[in-house]
Amino acid sequence: MQKKKAPLLLFFWIQKAIEKPTSFSIPVFRLTKSATEKFLNETGIQLAEIEKKTAQKLQTASSLLKNKKCSFSIELNSEAFPVRNVIGMIPGKDNSKTIIVGAHYDHLGIKNDSIYNGADDNASGTSGMLALAKNWSESKVKPPYNIVFASWTAEEMGLLGSEYFVQDLDLNKQKILLCINMDMISRSAPEDKAKRILSIGTQKENENLRKIASENNKNLQNP
Repeated sequence: MQKKKAPLLLFFWIQKAIEKPTSFSIPVFRLTKSATEKFLNETGIQLAEIEKKTAQKLQTASSLLKNKKCSFSIELNSEAFPVRNVIGMIPGKDNSKTIIVGAHYDHLGIKNDSIYNGADDNASGTSGMLALAKNWSESKVKPPYNIVFASWTAEEMGLLGSEYFVQDLDLNKQKILLCINMDMISRSAPEDKAKRILSIGTQKENENLRKIASENNKNLQNP
């Protein structure tokens, strides 16, 4: 009896200091809700109303505040420490082309006495990615192309892990056919509706995936 060879699942670490600036070109300040309400107090804009419209239309509500000036100052103590992307790959029949399934495994950590465990954002996406990797590896089916399973680090700090991966990718040797990012796939808040659970990007190349998501969303209900 001839034994089938299972696809090989390779894991390796990527570790490198990120010394160059990130893609942000302007300073970004994150305000608390109370500070935002105080800032908008004299403009006639109601924060609660903006939040409601944004949730309903799924669109940002950015606008220019005319004749409104403010000054910010912040004391920043920076500390460098090593972080890692964890990458696994199942080699395909054609190893010149690759499909990536990724999910960030970091969250917001600890602030004062609060722990942000990140069960949905993004342990859910990481678990989904690992389940796909496990099932494919155990299926003994060699994929037509390489499948890379990636756990990105430092997403909450500005997509640093995935940005590093892309910047150091040699596209002359490797063609990326598709990247599926799994983020917050267990979302089940009361305000979430069917047909919002599965989402696909807006590029034309994603038309087939968008059709798949649309068909599956018809059968989804809130848990």
